[in-house]
Amino acid sequence: LTSAMTQNGNYVMETGKVYVIKQPLNINFWSEQQQGYTLRVCATGVSLTNLKIKQNSTLIISSGASVSFNNFFWESTGTFKNFGTVSGSANMEVKGTFVNQGTMNLSNTSFTVAANSTFTNTNALTVSNFTTYSPWANSGTINTSGFTVEGTSAPGTNTGTLNLTSNFKTNSPLA
Repeated sequence: LTSAMTQNGNYVMETGKVYVIKQPLNINFWSEQQQGYTLRVCATGVSLTNLKIKQNSTLIISSGASVSFNNFFWESTGTFKNFGTVSGSANMEVKGTFVNQGTMNLSNTSFTVAANSTFTNTNALTVSNFTTYSPWANSGTINTSGFTVEGTSAPGTNTGTLNLTSNFKTNSPLA
């Protein structure tokens, strides 16, 4: 079942539903969000506040779409795929699958890849601090002031560019 989000306002995500945003909207998500939903953003000028990725939930930002995040929460294993443009000042902790093939600029933020997660960046990611506890792959560009790889189970593959303005620390092998 697919539901189009067509008005600014407050929404509750429900298990098993697919939501689509096809126009510029300002959406606030209430705390009662359930797990196992899919949200696809296909429009420019979308603002998402208090979004929670819960177990088995998926967020997809389509090519050509643009989203600004405020208070983004990743509560359990889910999927985040960006093919468009993402901005905001929300910290992000990946708990599941993260794929960035678009452009992400999360200013003044911490970006963490939790254990048992996967991180793939093939385009441009800009964050204040990047920390990973899981395998990661970068064939694009990561711009950050600090880059930390924790634990020996977090090998990384970098065939792209890491632009660092401060610290680089790794306890795992780099390929």
